Amino acid sequence: MTYSTPDAVQRRAHPRLAWPFIAGLGALALVEPAVHALGLFESVHPAARHFAVLAAVSGVWLALIAYVRPPRPFVTVVLAGVCYVVVLATVGLVVGPVLGISDGSPGLWVLPIAIVSMASTHMLWFVLVGALAHVLVPGRAR
Repeated sequence: MTYSTPDAVQRRAHPRLAWPFIAGLGALALVEPAVHALGLFESVHPAARHFAVLAAVSGVWLALIAYVRPPRPFVTVVLAGVCYVVVLATVGLVVGPVLGISDGSPGLWVLPIAIVSMASTHMLWFVLVGALAHVLVPGRAR
């Protein structure tokens, strides 16, 4: 039987993840529904607005990753992406219809395949952002 000492924990192959940081990055998903609910950029096509918000959030993520320098930037961004998708789907399923920000569309309740499509495209995007974050944070144990 082996016992774990503080020194052994520090030398482990995979350092611990910063879960509060990951959750905070994922919480930035609330920017998109807020932009939509406040009516900002209404003259812009909804798909372009979504991509612009997603790109802005990704830029903020990369800046924070470069500043904070978590030990596993790729995994951090991918897990934050999972949080982002969960928050966005929850807002789309529950909060959007209640607040009336669904633009009369049937939403994710009627089209469950939309959840799969939204999640897969977002996760592909976040894998790419995670790869970029992995490159931006040199010299750390990955």
